[in-house]
Amino acid sequence: MKKLFVALLVLSLFSTVSYSEPTIYKNKSGVMEKMLYEKFWIRRANNPDKILMTKEQINELSNKIKKSKATACVDIFSYSEIITKEKLVNLINTFKFSKEARYNGDTLIDSEYIVNLKKQRNEKALSSYNIVRFGTVIRETQIRAFPTSDAAYTEPNDVEFDMNIESVLKVWEPLAFLHTSLNGEWELVQSSTCLGWVRTEDTAITNKTRLRKLLERDFITVTANRITTDVDHSNPSLSPITLTMGTYLPLADKVDTISDITTQYSYSVILPERDSDGNLVEKISRIPFNADVQHGYLPYTQKNIIKQAFKLLGERYGWGGLWNARDCSSFVKDIYSTFGIQLPRNSANQARIPSLHFDVSDLNAKDKTSLIMEQPVGALLRKKGHIMLYLGHYNRKPYVIHNAYSYGESGKNGQYERMKINSVVISDLEITLKDKTLFIDSIIDINTIN
Repeated sequence: MKKLFVALLVLSLFSTVSYSEPTIYKNKSGVMEKMLYEKFWIRRANNPDKILMTKEQINELSNKIKKSKATACVDIFSYSEIITKEKLVNLINTFKFSKEARYNGDTLIDSEYIVNLKKQRNEKALSSYNIVRFGTVIRETQIRAFPTSDAAYTEPNDVEFDMNIESVLKVWEPLAFLHTSLNGEWELVQSSTCLGWVRTEDTAITNKTRLRKLLERDFITVTANRITTDVDHSNPSLSPITLTMGTYLPLADKVDTISDITTQYSYSVILPERDSDGNLVEKISRIPFNADVQHGYLPYTQKNIIKQAFKLLGERYGWGGLWNARDCSSFVKDIYSTFGIQLPRNSANQARIPSLHFDVSDLNAKDKTSLIMEQPVGALLRKKGHIMLYLGHYNRKPYVIHNAYSYGESGKNGQYERMKINSVVISDLEITLKDKTLFIDSIIDINTIN
């Protein structure tokens, strides 16, 4: 009887507690919950399955991007094999030591630290003429302004913004090796989109002809946010490694098994490794057929742009590629790379590619809005220091998907209350800026890539 009484008491207590469903989504950026699903935007796109550019047109565009000085892109296979001391010194000094305070953790970077870092750039070792070597990246690695892994924060322990990081390079990115640091731990390299210092141990050297042949093989492209390779007991260095969206993987000649695992249901891919002398070694690994990859590149359609962008929705922000994440321009770059369109690294250069470009800096918000809504999904919208992908419009209001660090709420009529977003988000263009204007007011470039 006592047990029955206790049971009834417990039940009565639960019956008096009110229960409400958790809030899944709270509007902060002019977005309704139905907009968080890719199907909403695919249905609204005009002819979403139409091929926007053929493979031949994409190749032609990529070649134009490489040749355009405005994009700061480089064709590694056309890079000179000899570089003068004067030019190399100028490249090394592309990166200036800040006159403003910088912190490594909570320690102020002082003049003595800078003197020692300058020594690591090893300019005394330069000859009048210097041989350029060629090679690739064997694992995803940061490319940095100076030959050090030390951070340079604008405020003590501001771990979100390391001003020494330039970008992150993917596996198989071709490199021109220009110079080695004093301690031999860093290489000054030029990638197709970025100059900087990378860890020597994350690279491998080969000749230009061999590298070109490897990168001209049949291939698959990583179309997932990221995938990982198998655990391979016979190749610990490949067990496993992370491969992010847009990574290109040359296909190997078919073999029956890899490390005792059948390849009947997988792609056999070539992965790069470094031998004890720093030279390139080719290793074969397995990528299962069920992995989110594409044989070749994805068809360039509005539907696929939306699908690729939504694979990154909610992903954290990473300045320059910190935390194995992306910033606004690498978000855009990775999406477009799955179609074979190799965009520049930085937003200002992305806005200067040879495509259908509109300078809208002098237009009012109403005219900008009208022009934006005439563009297809995937158009690049840029304001100073930030770039976004156009998703479509709803109720005569354009929406974008972008990787944002912070902004103010939408619809506050200029009332700015800064919110840290730190994520890939969907928003309208009425979110507010620090100067109490709206995003739409600050847009200066529209680029349609077709």
